[in-house]
Amino acid sequence: MPRLFRAKTIALLSALAAASAFAAANGLPPESVQGNVRYMTGGIGFDEAEAMRQAAPHYPLTIELAAKPIPPDSYPRDVYLSNVRVAIRDGQGQTLISTTTNGPLLLASLPPGRYTINAEVRGISQQRNVAVGNGSPQRVLFEFPVD
Repeated sequence: MPRLFRAKTIALLSALAAASAFAAANGLPPESVQGNVRYMTGGIGFDEAEAMRQAAPHYPLTIELAAKPIPPDSYPRDVYLSNVRVAIRDGQGQTLISTTTNGPLLLASLPPGRYTINAEVRGISQQRNVAVGNGSPQRVLFEFPVD
């Protein structure tokens, strides 16, 4: 039994190292894993944001985090947020991802199903429900009021 566990652990670590090397070579932030779910957060700077947008079609869910200026014309619309707490729960309420983002984008490799996403920044929390299927990837935008 210990040999099987060791072999599985080595295989998982090898796969993560290969994914991280691929991501780094393509300007992507490294992937993280929680349970059976792979995800990455980032998008700081033009190159990383563009690399993540190019990778987004390969992930069933993209979450984008932006500031919504108050009043609306107080600054340009393209102000993005990082350090946002994000939790994704499945239909049974089990938390699949719980993280703080390293940029305005989070890409998640989720199996088909219905999910609840909570995002929180500066004490302001928002929730969205999304259905992820076998078809086209889903994109969810959270806009937080910022003055």
